[in-house]
Amino acid sequence: MFEIITQMIPSFDTIIIASPISIVVILSIAYLSGFLKLKKRIKTNYTRKIFHFTIFSTAGLIGLFLGFPGVIVFGSWAGIFILIIIRLGDGNIFYEGIARGQDSPHRSFYIIVPFLSTAIAGMLDNILFGQLALIGYLVAGWGDAVGEPVGVRFGKHRYRIPSRKKVVCYRSIEGCLAVFLTSTLASFLVLFNVLNEPLAVSAFTASIAGFTTAIVEAFSPHGVDNFTTQFFSCLAGFLLVTNI
Repeated sequence: MFEIITQMIPSFDTIIIASPISIVVILSIAYLSGFLKLKKRIKTNYTRKIFHFTIFSTAGLIGLFLGFPGVIVFGSWAGIFILIIIRLGDGNIFYEGIARGQDSPHRSFYIIVPFLSTAIAGMLDNILFGQLALIGYLVAGWGDAVGEPVGVRFGKHRYRIPSRKKVVCYRSIEGCLAVFLTSTLASFLVLFNVLNEPLAVSAFTASIAGFTTAIVEAFSPHGVDNFTTQFFSCLAGFLLVTNI
């Protein structure tokens, strides 16, 4: 275990390569999200997911080319950014792009918790499942990013989910279906194109990973679905790939 952890420590070269990419991507997409919210009056349900989709997709690309040490660098810069925007608070363009109004008066809490959930799941996935952690990045980044906007726009069959601090939060069956379809596609792309699994294995495993993602996302408490979707999709993929 100690050897695995030491291998995750970023080298100087990895820090030099990943840091400027991380800073540019995080600041650019965060500014865009805030601009769309404050200037174009687009709902945070959409602007937050633009940020969400880009961050997870970038983490996946960095993980593909630089390994988990590169993702750690990226995540560290994201953590610094989160701390800064929380300090800046209400009205700041970076903060407003990702802080939901429906989470008021605990908007900062529901920025910190998803970030910590993401970080913990990413660490566990890489330790336990190796390259299959890429499934977790894309499933959480794409599936969840599509599910909320679809639910807001088309959700007709809504239900309340558990949440802390008396914040009222709903999900919908339509949003869960979007999570399933998008997560299945994301899983298939990783399994077939990156991990070079056979077509039949990739398709079957991806469908199970996508279904697992949709189920755990459907019932996860508000704020922790970044952990549950990442971890359980990877677990499902790992169990199938290693036993088929």
